[in-house]
Amino acid sequence: MARNYRDPTLSGQERGGGVFIAIKRHIHADLIPIDDCNLELVFVKIKDTVSDIIVGCVYMPPLTSYEEYHSLLTTLTHVNEKFINAKLLLVGDFNLPSSVPRADCDKSVHDGLALLECTQINSLCNDNNNLLDLCFNNVEASIDKALPFVPEDKYHPVFTVYLEFQPNLTPLSPATYSFKKADYHNLNTFYHQVNWIELYETDTVENKVKWFYSKLEEGISRYVPVHRKFFTHSQYKKMKNQQNYTRFSILRRDCKILCRMLQKLC
Repeated sequence: MARNYRDPTLSGQERGGGVFIAIKRHIHADLIPIDDCNLELVFVKIKDTVSDIIVGCVYMPPLTSYEEYHSLLTTLTHVNEKFINAKLLLVGDFNLPSSVPRADCDKSVHDGLALLECTQINSLCNDNNNLLDLCFNNVEASIDKALPFVPEDKYHPVFTVYLEFQPNLTPLSPATYSFKKADYHNLNTFYHQVNWIELYETDTVENKVKWFYSKLEEGISRYVPVHRKFFTHSQYKKMKNQQNYTRFSILRRDCKILCRMLQKLC
């Protein structure tokens, strides 16, 4: 979770405030530090398989001045220049209807974000027919009204932002072989029966190496078992995923059955 707490000495407010962005654990995201900025905002960079996405959350209180909106745009420009190839999604309470002066602030915000190739896509007005919460982005996205988790604030209707996103997931660790339990008799027989003359008949060094390793891997995959039980258990402990636990339980049961069978044979 990335967050930025409200500073009462700057806002004059003692209660509430602050902004945060919550990200699921399996998504690779980094907090973007913002220096010399007194605004309530937070940014994270999310790794995507195509291009990174900068997600920002901002709160601009009522009666915000033109200079403060200009400070926001300066910060956004700095973030955009730092991550030039990343896309941008900015959501927050801008309070433009009460800004001072309203017309200038409204034009400055929309023009400034247009320079970053961002458009505002939220059209869900509140009970007063005002639009306080805005969503600017330069990535393909859409907005729809959502069901609130808590009683909804009549000034801030809840919405969901949908966008195409392919998270750059951390790859799972490969399975490891248990060479202590390998069938070395059949493994030796397999390598003895390989037609090694083909290795010398292969044309290039690269193809010779490729052919050689293919035979090594074929023998190992046939006669050397994998640490499947411990691997699936480690995945369950790490991810707390029921599917991983089910796989581990099945393998644990099979291991116990095999152990009992071996004990009877001995």
